[in-house]
Amino acid sequence: MAGFQHPLLLELLEKLRKEPTYPVFQRLAAKLPAWEEVRDSVGVRRVRVAVLSSYTADPIKPYLRFLALERNVWVDVFLPGFNQFSQEILNPESGLYAFQPEVCFLHLFPEDLSPAQRSDGREPEPTAVLDALRRLALEFRKNSKADLVISNFASRGQFPHALRRPESADRFQVFQQGLEKITREMPGVHCLDYESLTSFHGKEQVADERLRHIARMELSERFLPKLAGHMLGWVFALRGFSRKCIVLDLDNTLWGGVVGEEGPQGIHLGPDYPGSAFLEFQASLLELRRRGILLAVNSKNNESEALEVLRDHPAMLLRPEHFAAMQINWNDKAGNLEAIAKQLQLGLDAFVFIDDNPAERELMRRLRPEVLTPEWTTDPVFYRRDLEGLFDFETSSLTEEDRQRGEMYAAQLQRETLQKQTATFEDYLFGLQMELDVQSARAEDLSRVHQLFQKTNQFNLTTRRYSPAEVDAFHHREDALLTILRNRDRFGDNGLVGVALAVAEDPGRKLWRIDSLLMSCRVLGRTVESGFLAHLLLELQRRGAQTIVGEFIPTAKNELVKDFYSRMGFEPAAGRWRIRLAEYRSPELPWLKVNAFEEGVHAKL
Repeated sequence: MAGFQHPLLLELLEKLRKEPTYPVFQRLAAKLPAWEEVRDSVGVRRVRVAVLSSYTADPIKPYLRFLALERNVWVDVFLPGFNQFSQEILNPESGLYAFQPEVCFLHLFPEDLSPAQRSDGREPEPTAVLDALRRLALEFRKNSKADLVISNFASRGQFPHALRRPESADRFQVFQQGLEKITREMPGVHCLDYESLTSFHGKEQVADERLRHIARMELSERFLPKLAGHMLGWVFALRGFSRKCIVLDLDNTLWGGVVGEEGPQGIHLGPDYPGSAFLEFQASLLELRRRGILLAVNSKNNESEALEVLRDHPAMLLRPEHFAAMQINWNDKAGNLEAIAKQLQLGLDAFVFIDDNPAERELMRRLRPEVLTPEWTTDPVFYRRDLEGLFDFETSSLTEEDRQRGEMYAAQLQRETLQKQTATFEDYLFGLQMELDVQSARAEDLSRVHQLFQKTNQFNLTTRRYSPAEVDAFHHREDALLTILRNRDRFGDNGLVGVALAVAEDPGRKLWRIDSLLMSCRVLGRTVESGFLAHLLLELQRRGAQTIVGEFIPTAKNELVKDFYSRMGFEPAAGRWRIRLAEYRSPELPWLKVNAFEEGVHAKL
């Protein structure tokens, strides 16, 4: 049974929705050890997370667990003893490294890295603190492939006296700038903006002064779920679990009122309350779209009336062209969402469904449990707050492909129209006027390369997930070839859509293994994948390779590529696929114009 359908899990999550307090988390957490059948269920994604801090951090564990389980992710959490962060990082035989985390969080205060100065009451000097932090990060990087996420230094909440101490503010800024420099210089080391998080929620709300003195528990019960969610946002971004599309109801969600009853001019939307709250919500949605999150509509409505509002209402910020898909009809919304997923070629676990109607939310949870359906207030004043409180859309870096994703899906609709209007598939391929750039990855490509390693599932021959540090290491290895594919056609530029990693298997570099081969689903079915592999093989042959082996590791989502190597002329060999380049003949793909590798040679296959 899939984890998100497990009755125990559903029962506990329902209790949490009704009463998301720490005592409830504690009671439910006690049942976790008996949850092997949930943890090991088909469809439950797993991730190992370590949390190192200088204070008692155990209370955050159940929040991480349950907030992740609500999203069908099981988090194994490593929490060492109190104030053991330095010992765990500096000892190569420590429990931290035995745990083999995929993401590790380090949360410290400046004085924790300068105990001598703390003991005599002096404020810690930035140079000493940053040097100590750099040493810890370097040692961690040496012993682990995991992503390291370091919280920046939050200033403790202090009453704003009239007489200020500017030197303290200056010192604090040096701390922050120094940490940002460390994360920029080290691949796989990131900065969690703890200062902004605590400022947003209010410094007075973050700390529990009594518990801090009694048990060194720095964080209050009301702040723990906020921090846990923010941490999971990083985990999901780094491991490829982030959601890709927000599916929205219309009436009383994007605007106030029911357009079918009040007419397009009778709805609430504009500069005055309550229309101003909906306008603010739309602005936040538009900003998420600029960051690469797709938007879609799933509404029970008369299509003509709904489209009239979307097209013509003077206050609308979101227009039809901002939506990658729309289902406006009187069908059930679970079926509509299935149709949206099929159109966008995304799994159901890529979607978040937002609807003001509790009955529609409950039905979606029951029929499409893979879809994240958060509770939603009936007061539009809080729509923007609740949207921005969701941690499911985080990204560890923002690439050009993210910024252009909405336009790319709009271009995809034009391609589909062309295919319907073309007599033969070959004519359609020629009509696209496709160009491919097949090149060695450059340093500026690595963020997008890492993103594809984490997010790509369908066209992914091995589904190996590599961290930024590992991607950077492959990029610098002389016995490895990290290759990227860019694609454009008459309708637009799809950007960097493919990655291949080949590694030499012998000292003479005659035998190479294709460790990873993956492509974005939005360019599949146009022979682009065949052209990509063909030019990779030609480049390896130019470098002296004689034999290439490839691997296929089946998953629940990559069945469509199980025979890819066979179709490309490879033969089965000891559980892998093999091709001898002396016998290799490139496929004829005359509709592809290819710019291959550093020579800049344009060729037609």
